[in-house]
Amino acid sequence: MASKCSITFTGLNINHLLNTLAAQNIAVFGVKRNKNSCTICVLSISVSKTIDLLNKKCYNIQKVSYGGLFGAVIFAKKHIALMIALSIFVLALCFTSNICLKVEVCGDFSLQQVNAVLTELGVGVGTKLSAINKDSVENYLCNKLGALYATVNNKSSVLYVSVYLPKTVDTPIDLNKKRNIVAPSQGIVLSVSCQQGTPLVKAGDSVVKGQVLIEGSRVFVDGTSQHVYAIGQVVLQLSSTAFAPYTGTMTVTQPTGKVYHNTGVYLFGKQYQQQPPFDNYTVNSTVTALKPLNLLISHNTYYQLATVTQKATLEQCLPQLKQQAVQQATQKCSFVVEEILYEITNQGVKATVLGTITIN
Repeated sequence: MASKCSITFTGLNINHLLNTLAAQNIAVFGVKRNKNSCTICVLSISVSKTIDLLNKKCYNIQKVSYGGLFGAVIFAKKHIALMIALSIFVLALCFTSNICLKVEVCGDFSLQQVNAVLTELGVGVGTKLSAINKDSVENYLCNKLGALYATVNNKSSVLYVSVYLPKTVDTPIDLNKKRNIVAPSQGIVLSVSCQQGTPLVKAGDSVVKGQVLIEGSRVFVDGTSQHVYAIGQVVLQLSSTAFAPYTGTMTVTQPTGKVYHNTGVYLFGKQYQQQPPFDNYTVNSTVTALKPLNLLISHNTYYQLATVTQKATLEQCLPQLKQQAVQQATQKCSFVVEEILYEITNQGVKATVLGTITIN
């Protein structure tokens, strides 16, 4: 069946126009009139001839609607770029449906640990999913990482890997065996809670590394004692101190005015772009994602920076001196910093970082 086209137009003497169309052997269907507006349907082979006649007779064409296969062809001609993009999308979808575009890891091991083992097997982003022997990968993961079990599955183009450690059972505690609670480092006692044993320190005491905090013994009224497994909790405040001297100068980083532009591509987890000719710089990037290829295109602007030393007052140097002192203090500590204290003199800034640990 031939497809039809609907044409809506406005003008006068519509009856005369319809007779003219019939005289030129143009079949007209479904005529709908509303005052000076009219909608007609003609066969697709007559569309061009009808539109030429309407234009020649000075009618105003309001709308042309194509139907069936003819309409699809017209749409494709008008949106050629869209059709090309759609074709590329379909081809890319067919291509990437068998390509690993992402690896998701869960379980008892980190992403870095699991990926390191997968790399040994040649499994990762860009690998053909159909070429992956899941049973072999699972066995290799278990043997290499000492895991209890591993599962490897894929959904669409994502590879899901789960690896779990064997579950260990805690060793039973012998409460009659002597065990002391000992300070792991120097600090100040904040609190002591003892359920079994003999506390040897109290809140406010300074202790050193290795000092017994709760002794594993029970003392009776008659002065005799018995070895026990010390059970309790001691909270210690730890500290670390560093000094940053004031030298009368400070270093600042400032732009030189030199700018560099480039475009980078990220595909299958790898980056392809030219490095800027600067050693020190800041960068502004705009990233566009193209799916389903998981392709990222970044437009980058690099601004060269230079570090210079200039004279400065103590007040101007304070932010930098505080940062230096805190950085040095935290490098020497093994606890989580909860508070920072500063002591400022004409010679510089002393920073003391404080934190707490709980010993059980």
